[in-house]
Amino acid sequence: MGRETREQILERYDTRSVAEIEAEQSSIPPSPDYVKDSDLLALINDGLPDLKVEKVVRRLYWRYLNDPIRETYRKFREAHKDVDAVGNSSTFADFQPTPEQAANMLRLIELNKASEAPDWLEIAELNRELGDMDAARNALSQITGEQQRLHLVVEKLIILNTRCPVRFNF
Repeated sequence: MGRETREQILERYDTRSVAEIEAEQSSIPPSPDYVKDSDLLALINDGLPDLKVEKVVRRLYWRYLNDPIRETYRKFREAHKDVDAVGNSSTFADFQPTPEQAANMLRLIELNKASEAPDWLEIAELNRELGDMDAARNALSQITGEQQRLHLVVEKLIILNTRCPVRFNF
Protein backbone atom coordinates (compact mmCIF):
# COMPACT_ATOMS: atom_id res chain seq x y z
CA MET A 1 0.00 0.00 0.00
CA GLY A 2 1.46 3.26 -1.09
CA ARG A 3 0.18 6.77 -1.21
CA GLU A 4 -2.78 7.41 -3.46
CA THR A 5 -2.15 9.40 -6.59
CA ARG A 6 -3.90 12.67 -7.26
CA GLU A 7 -6.04 10.94 -9.93
CA GLN A 8 -7.16 8.22 -7.50
CA ILE A 9 -8.22 10.81 -4.93
CA LEU A 10 -10.11 12.88 -7.52
CA GLU A 11 -11.74 9.73 -8.91
CA ARG A 12 -13.34 8.99 -5.51
CA TYR A 13 -14.23 12.60 -4.77
CA ASP A 14 -17.87 13.45 -5.48
CA THR A 15 -19.60 16.61 -4.23
CA ARG A 16 -23.14 15.46 -5.04
CA SER A 17 -25.58 14.47 -2.33
CA VAL A 18 -26.12 10.80 -1.53
CA ALA A 19 -29.65 11.04 -2.99
CA GLU A 20 -28.28 12.31 -6.32
CA ILE A 21 -25.66 9.57 -6.47
CA GLU A 22 -28.23 6.86 -5.65
CA ALA A 23 -30.66 8.25 -8.24
CA GLU A 24 -27.97 8.09 -10.91
CA GLN A 25 -26.95 4.57 -9.92
CA SER A 26 -30.54 3.32 -9.98
CA SER A 27 -31.04 4.74 -13.49
CA ILE A 28 -28.17 2.66 -14.89
CA PRO A 29 -29.55 -0.55 -16.41
CA PRO A 30 -28.24 -3.78 -14.91
CA SER A 31 -25.30 -5.47 -16.55
CA PRO A 32 -26.26 -8.56 -18.58
CA ASP A 33 -23.82 -10.49 -16.40
CA TYR A 34 -26.27 -10.12 -13.55
CA VAL A 35 -29.66 -10.73 -15.16
CA LYS A 36 -31.67 -13.22 -13.12
CA ASP A 37 -33.08 -16.21 -15.00
CA SER A 38 -36.59 -15.08 -14.15
CA ASP A 39 -35.90 -11.73 -15.88
CA LEU A 40 -34.74 -13.23 -19.19
CA LEU A 41 -38.20 -13.10 -20.82
CA ALA A 42 -38.53 -9.39 -20.01
CA LEU A 43 -35.11 -8.84 -21.55
CA ILE A 44 -36.19 -10.71 -24.70
CA ASN A 45 -39.47 -8.78 -24.89
CA ASP A 46 -37.69 -5.44 -24.48
CA GLY A 47 -35.59 -6.21 -27.55
CA LEU A 48 -31.96 -7.14 -27.71
CA PRO A 49 -29.16 -5.17 -29.40
CA ASP A 50 -28.12 -7.82 -31.91
CA LEU A 51 -28.70 -11.42 -32.99
CA LYS A 52 -25.67 -12.81 -31.16
CA VAL A 53 -26.90 -11.41 -27.85
CA GLU A 54 -30.42 -12.65 -28.57
CA LYS A 55 -29.05 -16.14 -29.24
CA VAL A 56 -27.18 -16.19 -25.92
CA VAL A 57 -30.18 -14.89 -23.96
CA ARG A 58 -32.60 -17.32 -25.62
CA ARG A 59 -30.23 -20.23 -24.92
CA LEU A 60 -30.14 -19.26 -21.24
CA TYR A 61 -33.93 -18.93 -21.26
CA TRP A 62 -34.31 -22.39 -22.87
CA ARG A 63 -32.21 -23.92 -20.11
CA TYR A 64 -34.09 -21.98 -17.42
CA LEU A 65 -37.45 -23.20 -18.73
CA ASN A 66 -36.15 -26.79 -18.76
CA ASP A 67 -34.99 -26.71 -15.12
CA PRO A 68 -38.34 -27.84 -13.60
CA ILE A 69 -38.55 -30.68 -16.14
CA ARG A 70 -35.15 -31.99 -15.07
CA GLU A 71 -36.45 -32.57 -11.54
CA THR A 72 -39.47 -34.43 -12.94
CA TYR A 73 -37.09 -36.50 -15.07
CA ARG A 74 -34.89 -37.36 -12.07
CA LYS A 75 -37.91 -38.57 -10.08
CA PHE A 76 -39.18 -40.56 -13.05
CA ARG A 77 -35.77 -42.15 -13.60
CA GLU A 78 -35.50 -43.07 -9.91
CA ALA A 79 -38.91 -44.75 -10.07
CA HIS A 80 -37.92 -46.68 -13.22
CA LYS A 81 -34.29 -47.45 -12.50
CA ASP A 82 -34.90 -51.20 -12.56
CA VAL A 83 -35.19 -51.04 -16.36
CA ASP A 84 -31.56 -52.04 -16.90
CA ALA A 85 -28.72 -53.50 -14.88
CA VAL A 86 -26.70 -50.30 -14.48
CA GLY A 87 -29.58 -48.21 -13.21
CA ASN A 88 -30.24 -46.28 -16.42
CA SER A 89 -33.74 -46.04 -17.70
CA SER A 90 -34.41 -46.04 -21.40
CA THR A 91 -37.84 -44.59 -20.74
CA PHE A 92 -38.48 -40.93 -20.15
CA ALA A 93 -41.13 -38.80 -18.52
CA ASP A 94 -43.73 -37.36 -20.88
CA PHE A 95 -42.79 -33.92 -22.12
CA GLN A 96 -44.80 -31.40 -24.06
CA PRO A 97 -43.25 -27.94 -24.34
CA THR A 98 -45.41 -25.03 -23.32
CA PRO A 99 -46.25 -22.50 -26.05
CA GLU A 100 -43.69 -20.17 -24.45
CA GLN A 101 -40.99 -22.88 -24.59
CA ALA A 102 -41.87 -23.85 -28.17
CA ALA A 103 -41.74 -20.23 -29.40
CA ASN A 104 -38.37 -19.70 -27.74
CA MET A 105 -36.96 -22.96 -29.16
CA LEU A 106 -38.19 -22.17 -32.69
CA ARG A 107 -36.58 -18.73 -32.56
CA LEU A 108 -33.35 -20.24 -31.21
CA ILE A 109 -33.32 -22.68 -34.16
CA GLU A 110 -33.74 -19.72 -36.56
CA LEU A 111 -30.90 -17.81 -34.90
CA ASN A 112 -28.65 -20.87 -34.97
CA LYS A 113 -29.28 -21.57 -38.65
CA ALA A 114 -28.67 -17.91 -39.54
CA SER A 115 -25.30 -17.77 -37.77
CA GLU A 116 -21.96 -18.20 -39.52
CA ALA A 117 -21.29 -21.46 -37.67
CA PRO A 118 -24.59 -23.14 -36.74
CA ASP A 119 -24.51 -25.35 -33.65
CA TRP A 120 -26.05 -28.42 -35.28
CA LEU A 121 -26.09 -30.40 -32.05
CA GLU A 122 -28.13 -27.69 -30.35
CA ILE A 123 -30.43 -27.51 -33.39
CA ALA A 124 -30.89 -31.30 -33.18
CA GLU A 125 -31.68 -31.08 -29.46
CA LEU A 126 -34.16 -28.24 -29.97
CA ASN A 127 -35.95 -30.11 -32.76
CA ARG A 128 -36.00 -33.29 -30.67
CA GLU A 129 -37.59 -31.46 -27.73
CA LEU A 130 -40.13 -29.97 -30.15
CA GLY A 131 -40.94 -33.49 -31.36
CA ASP A 132 -39.65 -33.00 -34.91
CA MET A 133 -37.45 -36.10 -35.08
CA ASP A 134 -36.87 -35.80 -38.85
CA ALA A 135 -35.45 -32.28 -38.47
CA ALA A 136 -33.38 -33.51 -35.51
CA ARG A 137 -31.92 -36.34 -37.62
CA ASN A 138 -31.20 -33.89 -40.43
CA ALA A 139 -29.35 -31.58 -38.03
CA LEU A 140 -27.35 -34.53 -36.68
CA SER A 141 -26.20 -35.36 -40.19
CA GLN A 142 -24.46 -31.95 -40.29
CA ILE A 143 -22.30 -32.63 -37.21
CA THR A 144 -18.58 -33.11 -37.64
CA GLY A 145 -15.50 -33.04 -35.45
CA GLU A 146 -15.62 -32.94 -31.66
CA GLN A 147 -19.39 -33.23 -31.43
CA GLN A 148 -19.42 -36.70 -33.02
CA ARG A 149 -19.47 -38.41 -29.60
CA LEU A 150 -22.55 -36.51 -28.51
CA HIS A 151 -24.11 -37.29 -31.87
CA LEU A 152 -24.53 -40.90 -30.71
CA VAL A 153 -26.29 -39.88 -27.49
CA VAL A 154 -28.73 -37.58 -29.25
CA GLU A 155 -29.28 -40.16 -31.99
CA LYS A 156 -30.31 -42.73 -29.34
CA LEU A 157 -32.80 -40.24 -27.88
CA ILE A 158 -34.23 -39.67 -31.36
CA ILE A 159 -34.54 -43.42 -31.97
CA LEU A 160 -36.38 -43.71 -28.64
CA ASN A 161 -38.63 -40.88 -29.90
CA THR A 162 -38.25 -38.99 -26.64
CA ARG A 163 -38.86 -35.27 -26.29
CA CYS A 164 -37.90 -34.98 -22.64
CA PRO A 165 -35.03 -32.55 -21.95
CA VAL A 166 -32.03 -34.62 -20.88
CA ARG A 167 -28.72 -33.52 -19.44
CA PHE A 168 -25.76 -35.62 -20.45
CA ASN A 169 -22.05 -35.45 -19.73
CA PHE A 170 -19.26 -36.35 -22.10
